[in-house]
Amino acid sequence: MNKLGINLWNWAPGLSDACCGLPTKAAEMGFTALELPMTQPAVSPTLRDEVCGSGLEVSLCAAMGAGRDLSSFDADVRAATMQYLTDCLQTGAALGAVVLAGPLYAGGGKRHTLPPAEAAREWELAVTGLQELARRAKECGIRLALEPLNRYRTSVINTVEQLLPLLGDWLAPRWWLAELLTAGVIYLALAFLLPAMLRMKKRYFTALWLEKVSNRVILSGLMALRLGAAALLNVGLDLLFILAFHWGVAGAAFATVTAQLLSTVGCFLYAFRRYPQLRLTKADWRFPRHELTRHLIQGVPLGLQFSVLAVGIIVMQSVVVQFDTRAGVMVSAAAQNGFGAATKLNNLLMTPLNGLGAAMTSFTAQNLGAGDSRRIRQGTLQSLLMAGIMALAAIGLGLLCTLGGAYLRVFLSADKITGATVLFGNRYLYVDLAMYPFLAFIFAVRNCVQGIGKPQFILGAGTAELAARVLVCLFVPAALAGGAVSADAPTLSYLALCAADPVAWMAADTVLLFPFLRNILRQDYRYFYRTEA
Repeated sequence: MNKLGINLWNWAPGLSDACCGLPTKAAEMGFTALELPMTQPAVSPTLRDEVCGSGLEVSLCAAMGAGRDLSSFDADVRAATMQYLTDCLQTGAALGAVVLAGPLYAGGGKRHTLPPAEAAREWELAVTGLQELARRAKECGIRLALEPLNRYRTSVINTVEQLLPLLGDWLAPRWWLAELLTAGVIYLALAFLLPAMLRMKKRYFTALWLEKVSNRVILSGLMALRLGAAALLNVGLDLLFILAFHWGVAGAAFATVTAQLLSTVGCFLYAFRRYPQLRLTKADWRFPRHELTRHLIQGVPLGLQFSVLAVGIIVMQSVVVQFDTRAGVMVSAAAQNGFGAATKLNNLLMTPLNGLGAAMTSFTAQNLGAGDSRRIRQGTLQSLLMAGIMALAAIGLGLLCTLGGAYLRVFLSADKITGATVLFGNRYLYVDLAMYPFLAFIFAVRNCVQGIGKPQFILGAGTAELAARVLVCLFVPAALAGGAVSADAPTLSYLALCAADPVAWMAADTVLLFPFLRNILRQDYRYFYRTEA
């Protein structure tokens, strides 16, 4: 259940004995949380006892006025600010506070324009100060929350968009290694990158053998060794990071990643020593320019295609959020919850079609190399038939899941499921499911076109799909809502947003129809490699 809280700044100019009686008043009014304005870092025993006895969840709001600045070029100011914030944390620990919030990086009253070098130094000082403050907050069992201020109060951080890079730099020293050096990344390199490189060198047998080793040896014989070593190492590192270093949950996570990394590296060293086929020579790293160009021409359009859906969903979600707002204020989460759950179900229903498409890429490419035009045509038509059957099955299963909003119980907690949530989710699914035949054509044909070496059409289809989805999302719902999407928008406005997917599919189908008719159904590939002879 969400907390309903109030800041004592609504009743008092600052934290003092004048606030006595206000925590009790807040509890009697039905509030469940209390935020204390830390105009001073200390709390009198009388007020402390009242706050602790009120039963309210306590958070602190730092008063970062003039002279309190973690990013100041003056070392004395930074030291005084750190001391003030530390005192606030200690006071919060005595009160049982859970959060210290505010513009902890600099605060109000700091408005200036700095040269790039000085701005970079200010940013570095803020990051360094926050890292130290986070360490102290962890010792007190308190979380930190950063608040962006408007441009009239500070020139450092004014928007959430500006705040996110600061958070990234703040957390980077702790997490960059955990994010980059995972066992999965290393396995991916062995299983996919190296075979691809070997194919470029036309060492097809070695590439095939390497894939077998990565999938059978690494994932079978050596997997037991890796898992055993990782388990033992993980236990030891857990004890070290949690009990000795007091890193808590972050220590457990870092221990797991470190154990996986070290055990995986050990297994790979063993595999490379045991199997000479895995040892690459200097010649294997030399790639003719024409081969690199050919692979980029083939691979980049398909890679961009995979980003189309993700970008489209982001745009759609940005509009969906507006259906939960009124006059810029969030009044509900029904549209977001319903759309989000429906999107997850939609992705699951697409999975068989996605698998069929991946298979058709290899099938078509193999028959292109063999010059068997008949099998390309036959396989493509058969894939269309199978895609159609899969689409009909997905439609049936999807409609079944919409009964009573059954799928919502899988993706959402019970308190988030309302009548409005069901309506938003089901309407999206009804529109999408009705147009699944157009989606089936994309999955069946797009990958076949990729397999016959026509990446320009893949890029064109992806561009058309993205453009259609974005244009529909940004303009049609707003037009039907009378200028602006909100919680008061008519149902037709939301249905128009849901129609962005089918419109995008039809746009992609239009582009793919040309290579399907001209290159797959009509072209003869028997002499495809004659020019290379």
